[in-house]
Amino acid sequence: MVSMTKRERVLCAFSRKTPDKVPCWIQPGSYLSKIVKENTGSDNPAEYFDMDIQQFIYYGPTKHQGDFSKYPSWDGKHVNEWGQGGCPPMKDFYNSDEVYKYPFPDVGAPYRYEHLPEIIEKIKGKGLPAVSGYECGSFEHLWALRGMDNFLVDLLEEPEFLKLLIEKVSDLKAQIAEGYAKAGVDIVWTGDDLGSEISMLMSPEVWRKHLKSCVKKIVESAKKANPDVLVAFHSDGYIEPIIPDLIELGIDILQAVQPECMDVAKLKEDYGDRLSFWGTMGTQTTMAFGTPEDVEMVVRERIMTVGKGGGLCIGPTHTLEPPTPWENIIAFFEAVDAFGEY
Repeated sequence: MVSMTKRERVLCAFSRKTPDKVPCWIQPGSYLSKIVKENTGSDNPAEYFDMDIQQFIYYGPTKHQGDFSKYPSWDGKHVNEWGQGGCPPMKDFYNSDEVYKYPFPDVGAPYRYEHLPEIIEKIKGKGLPAVSGYECGSFEHLWALRGMDNFLVDLLEEPEFLKLLIEKVSDLKAQIAEGYAKAGVDIVWTGDDLGSEISMLMSPEVWRKHLKSCVKKIVESAKKANPDVLVAFHSDGYIEPIIPDLIELGIDILQAVQPECMDVAKLKEDYGDRLSFWGTMGTQTTMAFGTPEDVEMVVRERIMTVGKGGGLCIGPTHTLEPPTPWENIIAFFEAVDAFGEY
C-alpha cells in the first residue's frame, strides 16, 4: 500500500477504512513530558515519537470575563470564565431566575475562532490531522457548576431550573463545536465521563431523559457547519449501555475505550461497522504495571481485533502516570511499528 500522510492515515482509520498502518498516539501529560525529557532530552514527545496526532487546536480567550464576586466560588482570586474556582458557583441555586442572571461565558463569539483557520491550514500543510482540543460536554460542566452530588440529585428530583440550566449549557457547548467545525478542523473532540469501572454514573434511562439531547445538539451543530467533520466522544469507564445511542446521534469515534471496564474486542465486533475507536491500551493495567512483553502482546492483540479493517487509533486510554516505566513506552511504539502495517 502507498504510504499515507499522518492526516490521511488518521482520517482513513476513523472513517473505518483500511489505512497503510494503524495510527498511534499518546495523550500529552506532565509525566510523559518529564520521562521523555529525562531519557531523550526532547521537549516534544509527539515529535520525538513521530505520533500521528501531534497538535490540538484551541479557541481563543474571552475578552469579557464575567463578574463572579457574589458566587461562592469567588475567593478574591482568579476564577475561570465559567465562574469555577474554589467550589461550585451554582451549588446553592434554587430557581430559574438565578440561572437567567448567571454570567455565562461568550464561548460562541466569532472573535474567539478568527485565528483558527490559519493555524488549521498550517497543521494540514504539515500532513497532520487538525483536531480540536478536548472540550468536555454538557454533563461535566453541569456538575462542575452545581457540584457532582447536587447535580446527580437534580437529575432525579428535577428541580424547576434543571431544564433551563441544561439547555443553556448545552447551547454553549454546541456553539463551541460549531466554531471548531466552521474553522475547518478534521475532528471535533467532545465527551463526558459517564462511567465508573463497573457501571454508569447514572442509569441509562436518566442519561437518555436529560443528557442525550445535549450530545445530539453538539453533533448536529458541528455537522451542520461542516458535514465532513468527524466527532469523537470521550468517556472513561463503563458506558456500553449507551454506545448504540451515541452511534444513533452521529458520534464517529469513541475515545478512551478502557479495557479495564469493557471488552474492547467485543465492542469492535458489535459496533465496528458504525464506530471507530481511539485508545484501548489500559493505563491502569498494561502500560503502568505490565512488562514490555505484556505491552507488545496487548498491542498486537488490539491491532488484530480492534484494528481489523481499520477503525482504530491505538494509544493509552488517558495520560500516562507513574509508575509507567520508560521501557513500556518504548515497547508500545516498537510494537505498533512491528505489527501495525496492513
